[in-house]
Amino acid sequence: MRSVANPSLIINPYTICAYGDAILCPHYQTLQFVMNEKPHPSGKLWKATGLLLSIILGIGVHAIIQSQGFRGRGTVGIAVLCGTVFWGIWVRAVGSRLSAVFATIFVVFVAGIGGILFIDSLNQKPVQPVAVEVSGATASMTHANRSSECNVILASASIDLPEVNRGQTFSQRLYEDEAKVCILSSALAERIFLFEDPLGKIVHVSEPEGMFQVLGTTDLVTDPPDVVWLIEPGPNDPEQIETE
Repeated sequence: MRSVANPSLIINPYTICAYGDAILCPHYQTLQFVMNEKPHPSGKLWKATGLLLSIILGIGVHAIIQSQGFRGRGTVGIAVLCGTVFWGIWVRAVGSRLSAVFATIFVVFVAGIGGILFIDSLNQKPVQPVAVEVSGATASMTHANRSSECNVILASASIDLPEVNRGQTFSQRLYEDEAKVCILSSALAERIFLFEDPLGKIVHVSEPEGMFQVLGTTDLVTDPPDVVWLIEPGPNDPEQIETE
């Protein structure tokens, strides 16, 4: 056992006392263990631990983001970015056991929150909206090289249109001009335009035959889901409708 410069530091042989790299235990054995010793970042075990914590952190971040209603590849990208940043910090900046402990606690905390939110989201039953039944003539809609069957609803100024979530609805001026515009259900818009913005685009409808500009889209859930609303030709002036 190494001698120490100040023996008065050893108060009780049954008390663990550290001086430099010497520790006295109840059995008077010397253990080569230094709490302030820096780990070896180049070691395989050290890197494996950092990689495992990075993966756990990424999973936790992804679970938290998805629990807030966000979906898509962007959430995966953010999770991978967080894990990569943590990996870089672990390899380059974490230089002592104490900092490694704090980093591990942080990862466990984030992963724990993500796990709780993920389990809570599994227990929540999604509310399925009631589909509104619609009846209209079957037609074909085409844009560029994509086409789809759809139900055509001819709208007049005397009927209520679904609420438009993007774009605008039919105005009285459009009714009077019998404008070649249309409103699409979100399901039909996604089928025809995929990732494009449908607003302002021109589509071809087979019946009634013609080219129509997309004025807006609606999130109204319909049965069948692919529906297009067109302005019905004919008198759309409120005074003319009342006269008839």
